[in-house]
Amino acid sequence: MDNKKNKIGPQIILSKSGNLIKKNKSFFLILNDGNIINLDSKKSNILQFRKSEFNLSKYTSKTTTYPKIQETNSQTLIKCLNILIFKNLKDTKKILNCDLQNIEGINKEIYKRLFVPLYIFLIGVISSALILKSKNNKNFNFFKLIIFLCGFAAIIFSEISTQFVSLNIINNLLLTLSPIIISLVFYIFIKIKLIYDY
Repeated sequence: MDNKKNKIGPQIILSKSGNLIKKNKSFFLILNDGNIINLDSKKSNILQFRKSEFNLSKYTSKTTTYPKIQETNSQTLIKCLNILIFKNLKDTKKILNCDLQNIEGINKEIYKRLFVPLYIFLIGVISSALILKSKNNKNFNFFKLIIFLCGFAAIIFSEISTQFVSLNIINNLLLTLSPIIISLVFYIFIKIKLIYDY
């Protein structure tokens, strides 16, 4: 415990037993048979006690008491985004964390959940290009490296693309359609190559 208000400095409190009780809407920690060690850069003091009572209401928690955007289900996020886009701000109070300050984060989270999985299909199409060369081909290892780099680039692009999500509909549409278009181009390329090579 670091008591900065009284400028005591850090303290270590040890006790054999303790109870947490509530008095007048405040929580108190009651400790029995213990020591309080006041740590200072120059010296430290040890105080023994039989019973000590600490008012916990003056301490605040660093934990989040409401669900984060990442912990909210997709249906609720879509509802919230719908409410915020169509400016129906009365309904935002029904959904936790649904306000105009969080609209960009909500938009990015929906993109991550619904559209980033499309890159899995793109990576599958890229890796299926391995059937274009035989293992006996002298350039097969180089071709394998090129396929690996293309797949790696797709993974990096899928992660970076979430940073470009905004409230601009055209921008989001291009980001959403890009893995589909690239997958189709790769698929058509593989199909044409297979037809002409065999």
